Amino acid sequence: MKNGVALSAAGARRALLITSAALAPLISASAANAQGAGEEERISRDELVVTATRREEALGDVPMSISVLTGSELERIGAVEFVDYAVRIPNLSFSHSGSGMHGSRSIAIRGVVGSGTTGFYLDETPLFESLDPRVVDLERIEVLRGPQGTLYGARSMGGTIRLITRQPNVSETEMRLHGEYSVVKDGDSNYSIDGSINVPIIPEKAAIRALFYRTEQSGVLDRVPGVQPILASIDPTLTPSDFEPNKNVDDESVIGGAITGRLELADGDFVITPRFQYQRVETDGFPFADVEADNLTLVRLFDLDETGEDEWRHASLTATLNAFRGQIVSATGYFDRDFRDQEDFSEVSVLFFGIPPSPAVIKRYGHEDRFVQELRYISDFGGPLEFTVGGFYSDTDRHSEFPPTPIEPFFDNVFGQVIDVNITELAFFGEATFKLTDRLQVVGGFRWFDNEVDFVGSDSGIITFNETYLGTQKEKAINPKFGVKADLTDDIIAYANAAKGFRIGGVNSFSQNLCAADLAALPGGINSYDSDSLWNYDAGVKGKLLGGRMNFDAAGYYIDWSNIQQVIALNSCGFAAVVNAGKAEIKGFELELNGEVAPGLSYSVGAGYADGEITDDGGFGALPVGSPLQQVPKWTVASSLEYEFQAMGNPTFIRGDFSYVGDSFSANNSSLSAPRLRPSYALLDLRTGMTFGPVEVSIFAKNVTDEAANFSDIPPLAAELPTRPRIVRNRPRTIGISFTLSR
Repeated sequence: MKNGVALSAAGARRALLITSAALAPLISASAANAQGAGEEERISRDELVVTATRREEALGDVPMSISVLTGSELERIGAVEFVDYAVRIPNLSFSHSGSGMHGSRSIAIRGVVGSGTTGFYLDETPLFESLDPRVVDLERIEVLRGPQGTLYGARSMGGTIRLITRQPNVSETEMRLHGEYSVVKDGDSNYSIDGSINVPIIPEKAAIRALFYRTEQSGVLDRVPGVQPILASIDPTLTPSDFEPNKNVDDESVIGGAITGRLELADGDFVITPRFQYQRVETDGFPFADVEADNLTLVRLFDLDETGEDEWRHASLTATLNAFRGQIVSATGYFDRDFRDQEDFSEVSVLFFGIPPSPAVIKRYGHEDRFVQELRYISDFGGPLEFTVGGFYSDTDRHSEFPPTPIEPFFDNVFGQVIDVNITELAFFGEATFKLTDRLQVVGGFRWFDNEVDFVGSDSGIITFNETYLGTQKEKAINPKFGVKADLTDDIIAYANAAKGFRIGGVNSFSQNLCAADLAALPGGINSYDSDSLWNYDAGVKGKLLGGRMNFDAAGYYIDWSNIQQVIALNSCGFAAVVNAGKAEIKGFELELNGEVAPGLSYSVGAGYADGEITDDGGFGALPVGSPLQQVPKWTVASSLEYEFQAMGNPTFIRGDFSYVGDSFSANNSSLSAPRLRPSYALLDLRTGMTFGPVEVSIFAKNVTDEAANFSDIPPLAAELPTRPRIVRNRPRTIGISFTLSR
């Protein structure tokens, strides 16, 4: 572990040194020219309007650590999916700790890792963090670091990601059409098309905005006949079935769209915004490499497809009323999702059951739906006191099903399971700011919540007992927040916050009879588990330097995490359970710089550091004291350099984006005492383009160095074949061309 940490820190230092060396002369030139710079040359990023605190504020005035990617930036970097922007956010990391292809990803901010620790919003609606809406027609993405328990509630204990869509324009007709063609190394061609149109229905009163997108992505993995070494060592006579190598088995297709309306009444004081979005992802095979991230050959006994589908619908209705010296907001949302996966476990069945090779496929179906209603009042008194108060209600249903799994002709049903969970959440919240002087204000907030989780499940098959189990977990508590903000100058603020965050509890799903031996050896009952919580203490400074030509945002933090929800293995029965076990502490910082160093030449540099370790093991045999937090890299670094200029009389740009993610450890499929190392990785993207009137043409190269990034080893639907972990990885080098028409 120590060697891995040393490599991570060294890699991060090299990345920072390279970036700093490249930018040093540019920053020096900026300092030399700043004194004579005119107002028109100054950058305005610090003045971007965000709604992180549920009210419109300039980014530089918000007393918290925030990263923002605007819609134009997302288009310029060619962002398509979550990973495209996630690697560009300091102290944001992700892993795949759930089973299967869909619904397995979790997000960590500031090292607060695990499912349900990060809030994920599409406009006003909290969604599941494993969701991956395509990055199309967005106004911006806001990443809020630190607990957001007062205004955003459960699942925001590490921070919150907010995807803000472009809203209908009641004044002008707008149209945008974008197409892209590319070729991926070790695969074939890819193409995508998306477009949006905005049409005023009643000028200055009503408008409709519509969006569609379609992507076809080539696979890069090849399935070939063969026998895994562990099986050959047991039975040298084993032979695979006779099939031709199957190329590019992990092809993917994405289709989706959205329609949004806007109706402005009472001279714009009453606004109604209905919206509906749909997306379907179909995959021909799991995009998982065997053993190592750079191994794109899947050796199998049979040519069995591992297909999947993720289809969801999201409907929302937001209404705002300017009244009572403030604004009343009603946000209603309904989300509905269906997904399925199937996995080849033929090799596992040969090893575990000692049967001759026979095609074996395990399937899983899932359904999730959530109704959300929030009502809040945001004051606009214009005096020293301002506040936001509101109420929140959510009702979530989750269904997971493994239909009876046969292995013909030997077993009719190896395993089957049905699980239904209902989660209801009720909360009241408030946050207020009070100006003590023109330059000093204090912040206070709270959230009272009342949550209930109801669970029923049943198992069947030869590896378990035929039984039904159920349970309920309830909890009420209050989450507070305190803060102070000082305007040091007209351009620089300092702040400090202390905030509590929490994650909702739950009920475990395992056979009581089959796991009786494990349960008897544990120090307490584990039928259910409570919320875990943490206190985050941070302080930061942000603003503008060099006469407004550089924006900076720096923050340091300390996190004290208690009753951590950790997964422990029930070895005798092959199941796992979540327990509240132990404590951890996390220390770190974020630093972001961006600016314009010369006319047309802009840069951004960001670095995050998160040093987390277990300080109390909790007595359940979870991670031992001193262990690093799983799936959390210590270092994350991102930088970009872009030059805009005129070529042949046309606006032209050249851009490069570099990101580095340090190494981390994973115990998804290994013992807690010997977790697997996820090596660090660095990604480089290049893009250049030229605008001809309303059309922009660009050529690009993603993952220029063809880095094979290990995003995580993933728990299988069935069981991992020893010596053959499956690795979630990034896309190989991709080169392409894109066209954008805007009017």
